[in-house]
Amino acid sequence: MPNDVDDLAEFLNPEERTEHYFAVLNRDELIGYYVFEPNADVVDVGLGMRSDLTGRGNGVAFLEAGLAFIMDRFAPKQIELAVATFNERAIRLYTKSGFLPVERFQQATNGGSYEFLKMRLQPIYSTKPFPKYVIR
Repeated sequence: MPNDVDDLAEFLNPEERTEHYFAVLNRDELIGYYVFEPNADVVDVGLGMRSDLTGRGNGVAFLEAGLAFIMDRFAPKQIELAVATFNERAIRLYTKSGFLPVERFQQATNGGSYEFLKMRLQPIYSTKPFPKYVIR
């Protein structure tokens, strides 16, 4: 996020953040964030995990925590997210979690223009217990 001045400014400003930004904690340790933008029956998701925790098998629990929160709070018919196409690890995680590719698009961010993949999930609701991470 420090590479995108506009995103960082929004993230750090409480008036810009509104009620859509959430911290992800493991016990009392901050490990990442979520941004949930509800639109009718769809929730758009933005997320980020601390870079020192990526590539260590933490992605599934991190994603499951966000999905459980979304389903409990918003009960959407669809969940959408966008991921840079070079982020192959994240795309594998999202695909394994049931997200399907919808479209590719270019977006200016971090001082350049990058190709992104929009992905969509149609959630299946269950009585599965909440994951270990806490979102506040």
